Amino acid sequence: MKEYVIDNLGSQLHYWIREGESNEWLVFLHGAGLDHHMFESQYAVIPKRYNILAWDARGHGKSTIKPQVAINYRDMIDDVRMICKAQHIDSATFIGQSMGGFLAQDVAYFHPELVKSLILIDCARNTNKLSKLEKIGLKLQPYMLKAQPEPIFLVKSAKMCGKHKPTVDFAYQKMRQLGKERLVETLVSLRQAFHEDKKYQSHCPITLICGKEDKVGMIIKAMKTWRKKDKSVYQTVWVKNAGHCANQDNAKPVNQAILKHLNKFLA
Repeated sequence: MKEYVIDNLGSQLHYWIREGESNEWLVFLHGAGLDHHMFESQYAVIPKRYNILAWDARGHGKSTIKPQVAINYRDMIDDVRMICKAQHIDSATFIGQSMGGFLAQDVAYFHPELVKSLILIDCARNTNKLSKLEKIGLKLQPYMLKAQPEPIFLVKSAKMCGKHKPTVDFAYQKMRQLGKERLVETLVSLRQAFHEDKKYQSHCPITLICGKEDKVGMIIKAMKTWRKKDKSVYQTVWVKNAGHCANQDNAKPVNQAILKHLNKFLA
């Protein structure tokens, strides 16, 4: 893939493009603390007709951020919009894992013209009503995360990413590169992703993918009820032998679900 660079809101963003044989675009958005390499097993099976765009979010991977600028979730939404504008992408299918799934949903929510369909991996629904316990948990989150020593925090965070050692090792390497301070900053900013909207229905088809052994927060709970709340959900795929990064823990069924979605809506 060819590498590109763009500056936006105090960050130098790196992203990569594999040109395809059609005008159809797939935009891959990785999870918090990780980078675009988490989707290597997916890039390999995407048919050549599709254009692929993958990024490193601000502060992650090769993308840098000015020391005085905090990593902010809403800035990431604008980053995605700016990159699409720079590449003249009118609409795309967004494939996001965890934080990337939150971002994909909010690009669809705030900039619906950019989104043709969504493939969401191991993430909660942004517009759900949060329980009182969930709201308390989000308020306490910054203090709980900051209180942990960096070595323990990074190990625990990496272990939450997957069931299998290669997934955990990958996550640890990327999170260590990012560092505790920036990772905490990123995770805390994700609270901005939650904005209750009881009547919201996606304007585009959605595929949901979730590791059966995902232990992160409210994700499994949200995935189980999503289809009842949004008629745009095409399929919900539960991935055996997989945790939070289901696409890395058990790539084959994830790839099958992605290709099924593409064949249905972008054929």
